[in-house]
Amino acid sequence: MNKKYSTKRALIASILALCMCFTMLVGTTFAWFTDSVTSSGNVIKSGTLKVDLELLTEKDDGTTEWVSIKDSQEPIFNYDKWEPGYMAVNVLKIQNEGSLALKWVAKFVSEYDLTELADVIDVYVCTSARELPASRNLDDYAYAGTVADFVNKIEQTTYGSLDAGKEAYLGIALKMRETADNQYQNMNLGGAFDIMILATQETAEDDSFDSDYDKDAEFPSVPDKWSGKAEDYTVVFANYDTTDTFVMTSAEEFAALSDAVNEGGLDFVDKTIVLDSDLDMSGANFTPIGGVDKGYAFQGTFDGQGHTISGLTENGWELGYAYGQQAGMGLFGWIGDATIKNVNIDNAELSMEAVVMGGVAGYATGDCTFENISVTNTQVANYNWDTGGVVGQIYGEGSTFTFKNITIDESTTISGHWGTWDVSAGGVIGRTANGVNVVMEDITVACVLDVYNDVCAAYQWYAYRYSGMLVGYTKTTETVEGRTVATAPHVTCNNVTVIYGDWANYTYCQASNVAPQYVRVQGGYSTNPYYSGRHWTAGVDANGNKMVDDNHVHAEGEAHNELIVFDQLFGGGQGVYGTATHEGVTVIYNNK
Repeated sequence: MNKKYSTKRALIASILALCMCFTMLVGTTFAWFTDSVTSSGNVIKSGTLKVDLELLTEKDDGTTEWVSIKDSQEPIFNYDKWEPGYMAVNVLKIQNEGSLALKWVAKFVSEYDLTELADVIDVYVCTSARELPASRNLDDYAYAGTVADFVNKIEQTTYGSLDAGKEAYLGIALKMRETADNQYQNMNLGGAFDIMILATQETAEDDSFDSDYDKDAEFPSVPDKWSGKAEDYTVVFANYDTTDTFVMTSAEEFAALSDAVNEGGLDFVDKTIVLDSDLDMSGANFTPIGGVDKGYAFQGTFDGQGHTISGLTENGWELGYAYGQQAGMGLFGWIGDATIKNVNIDNAELSMEAVVMGGVAGYATGDCTFENISVTNTQVANYNWDTGGVVGQIYGEGSTFTFKNITIDESTTISGHWGTWDVSAGGVIGRTANGVNVVMEDITVACVLDVYNDVCAAYQWYAYRYSGMLVGYTKTTETVEGRTVATAPHVTCNNVTVIYGDWANYTYCQASNVAPQYVRVQGGYSTNPYYSGRHWTAGVDANGNKMVDDNHVHAEGEAHNELIVFDQLFGGGQGVYGTATHEGVTVIYNNK
C-alpha cells in the first residue's frame, strides 16, 4: 500500500467518524451553563390617609392631657358670658395617623346667618412644630379676621403639611374687642359654627420619576347645609316613566325623593337612585322615605357610591307622628324588595316613642339587601317598639334579607327606652318576624346598646332582655336545661364580629321607691330628657341617693349594686334568656 493512498483513507475515516459522532449527538440532550436571581416577598399595598384631631384639656388635678375630639359633637368654644376684652384660647393637635404624607387646612363653617356679634369677635391663629401653651399672650398668634370673616371667607384659613406619623399644633384664640359697646349685650352669634380640619395627599412620596403625581390632590368638599326644603319632585322625576337612573347631587333633590314616594306614590321598581355627592341634612327634620302608614314603600335601588349622609335628624314629635303610628323612621321609613348600598350614615339622631326605627330603615319587607354601609356617631333612640342599627323590623314570609359589609361602630348608640314588653333593640336588626331568612356577611358591630333596665319593666331583669348585638328580638326559642333561650336558626353568619365595650358592664340596684325595684344604675341616654321632654328619672334608694353612678349607698350606709354583664347576640321575648354565641360570629370582650 502506498503512502498517499493510506493517508487518503485515514482522512476519509476521520470524516466518517465525525459524521457518526454528530449523528449520535442529535439524539442527546444539550447541557448549558445556567443561573437565576429571585426577588421574593414583593408586596403591593395601598397607603392610608387618616387624620385625628385632639384638644389640650385640663384635668381636675391641674395637669393637661390630649383628648381626641374627632367627630365629637361637643363644642370647644362654649361660653355664654362674653364681654369686651374676654378671650378664649384652645390648642388643637392635628395627628397624621396614616401612612401617607398629608396637607391640611382648618376652616370655620356655619349654616347660620351670624349676627353682628360675629363682627366684634376677632380670630387669632398660631401654627407651630412645638406644643403651644394655652396662654393669653397673643404674641405667638396672628390675626386672621373676625369670626364673620373666618366663616364667610373660608379661603382665609390656616394650613400645613404632615409626614406620616407626625403631628402639628394649632392654637385658636377668640377675643371680643374692647371697643364693643352695650349694643352687643344679650346677643349670641345667631347659631353654631364648626371648626373643620380637612386633609388630602401631599406631594411627598416619589414615584419612579418625581413627586408631582399627586400635586393636584384636592381637599374634600364641605357639603352645603340642607335648607330644610325639597325640590319639586314632579320636576326632579319628570321623566320617571322613561328613565331608569336618577342622579342626586343635593339634599334638596334627595328630599324630593321622600315627597315622590310619600306624596306621589312612586315606588321606583327597577329604578336606581344614585347619590353623587356627600349630603349634610342637619338643621331640619327629614321626613323618612316611605311609610307603612302611608301605604308606599321605596322598592328600587339606592346607590350612595360611597358618599356620606350626615346630620340626618328625625324628631317624631316635631314631625307630627302619633304614638304607635306605623310610619317607620330612618333614612327610609319603609322599603320593599329594595337594595340600599354604598352609603355612610354619620351623625344621625332619631327619636320618638312607639315608632319602629333604624339607622337606615324603619320597616323592610320582601327580599332586601343592605350592602357596604357604615353607621357612625349616630343615636337611634326609641321609647317602646323596635329599634335597630340598620333596620327596625323585617318581615315577609319566605323573604331573604342580606346584610353584607356592614359596620356599626362604637360611636353609635341604640337606645331602647324602658317601656312595654314588646320593645326591642338590636345592633343590626330590632326585630325579625316569623318565616324570614337573614344572611349576615362581613359585619362588625361595636355599638352601644343603651337598654335601660334591659328594655322592659321586669323584676327579673336578667331574664327579660329584648336586646342583642345582632338582633333584639328573634321570636324563636328553645328550652335548654329548663330555661327558655332565644335562638336564631333563620340567621346565617359568615365573618361577623361583635365587640363589647365598657358600657356592657351594667350595674343594677334595688331601689325603694320605684317599680320594678331593680333598676340600672348607670345614667344613659334613656334616662335623660330628650326632645319631647319625656324622660325617666333615675331611682332613689332608701337613703335618698339618686342612682346615677356606682357610688350611692343605702340606709345601712353600704354601697349596694349588682354587676350584670351584658353578653348576648340575640334577645328573646318575655321570660326568655338571650344567646351569647352563634356559628360564624367572633365575639371580642373589651369590657372584661
